[in-house]
Order: sequence, then C-alpha cells, then structure tokens
Amino acid sequence: MNKYKFRGLTITKDKQGKRQWIYGDLITVKKGRAFILPEDFLLTTAPLGNSPDVHEANVVLVEVDPETVGRYVQIEDKNNRKIYEGDIVKLKLTIEKYNKDGYFEDKKVVETIKVIKTPSILETWEKYWEGHLNIFVESVEVIGNIYEDAELLREV
Repeated sequence: MNKYKFRGLTITKDKQGKRQWIYGDLITVKKGRAFILPEDFLLTTAPLGNSPDVHEANVVLVEVDPETVGRYVQIEDKNNRKIYEGDIVKLKLTIEKYNKDGYFEDKKVVETIKVIKTPSILETWEKYWEGHLNIFVESVEVIGNIYEDAELLREV
C-alpha cells in the first residue's frame, strides 16, 4: 500500500446531488483519470490455477475528479481533523519583532486564512525566522476546502 493518504471528490453525484469525498490510496491511469482505493475496502482473494502462490483479487476502485485530489499533509488541526492539500485553514500566529541588534521590541497575535498547497507549507509556518521577526503558529483549524468553500477566500 501507499505510504501517503489521499482524498478526492467523486465524479458522480449521490441522490442528494452532492459529490462525496473518498479517502484512501491514489491510483492514476493514463488519460487524466484518477481512482482511489478506499481505506476501508475489503479485499477478497481466491487461488488462481494450480499454483498456491497465485491469487485472483477483487477490489473496488472509486473514480474521482483528478482536479480535487489532495494528499494528507501528515498534520492535524486543533480539532484533530486531518489536513489535506486544498484545505482552507485559519491560522493563529504570534509574531515577535526584534530590532536590528536582536533585542525584542514588540509582540502581536494575528489570525489569517491560508490555502494548503503543499505538504511542507505547514512545516515552514510552524516556526521560522524572517528578517527580524519570529513567527509561531499557535493554532491551525480547517474551515473548508477550495472545491466546496471557495467563498471563504473572498472574505479575506
């Protein structure tokens, strides 16, 4: 199995007219199609032919919209919700300002909304030095995703 976990929105809609998120292993094929092997799948096997080492397997793959596929970034938000590429997160940051000699001058707490684009983006936000600023992430909260909640980005 893949060491990464993915999600994607189904191509087809359910009875309520909504597409569903599928979570699991990503399988891509030619012609721009993507499938996810759901994380809760049941694998059934049966011996194939006379060899005890060869088995036939039946699995169910769910086709998803390749544009909506995002990888789990190995971080959870303050509510223990897994964060995926394409999620919209609210960040609470503490910013410490220092003068050119390295002495502390000011501290403030700000909130901002960001889109998760790559797995490493949160790692770089956790704590870094930018000029004379120290920026610490106090909390991260998933508030939506770019596929279903794009209006959240217009509010920023």
